[in-house]
Amino acid sequence: MTRWSRLAPLLELIRDWRAYLRQPNTPSPPDEIHAHTQTGRPLGGEAFVKELEGRLKRALRPKKRGPKPRQAPGGKLDLFSGQDIPGN
Repeated sequence: MTRWSRLAPLLELIRDWRAYLRQPNTPSPPDEIHAHTQTGRPLGGEAFVKELEGRLKRALRPKKRGPKPRQAPGGKLDLFSGQDIPGN
């Protein structure tokens, strides 16, 4: 068997290798499924995940990372300065 005869199935599968190799590298469906099973997050588009959140009445998308700002008991925090707002 010659080298070219072993390549024949690939050449039939992909006619234009240059165009094929220029395509962006996107994860294969099994890779995406594996990644989502590791995080426990649903696999689907934004609309699908929003609908699931509405039906389940719980957040499924990742939240903002990092520590939450401290808040004085009964007080409110100014969003921009991080200082306590007196009153209320």
